[in-house]
Amino acid sequence: MTARELKNYPYIIEAIKRYERELAELWDNSVGSLTPDMSGMPHSPSFSVSKVESGYENNEKYITEVTKRLNTYRSRKARIDKFFDYIPDEQTYQIFELKFKKQMTWEQVAANIGGNNSSDSVKKICYRYLKKN
Repeated sequence: MTARELKNYPYIIEAIKRYERELAELWDNSVGSLTPDMSGMPHSPSFSVSKVESGYENNEKYITEVTKRLNTYRSRKARIDKFFDYIPDEQTYQIFELKFKKQMTWEQVAANIGGNNSSDSVKKICYRYLKKN
């Protein structure tokens, strides 16, 4: 695991949320386009079955693409979460959580950790752990 990968964690979380919303909308739209009009109101048949089927096929391809992207981000998140799960030392875990999950500065991390830690000392703990593992 690299610091660069860890720095992307919040963006990965946001991408997952975005793709989940988009996928839900796509599913809603695909189901809605194939649902018959039950309003009882007269309407003109302005579309043909081939247009509906064509739109459905394009939508299905896009759903597949969005699902693929979503799964990629989920696997990246799982890899980072697994890395966090194996940090044995509580202080080191807190440093990583504050820095990479909560995106704090090194000064903020040091202040939250306490124990007379400086920004340089928590930074060194972090990068030594990354280098070792």
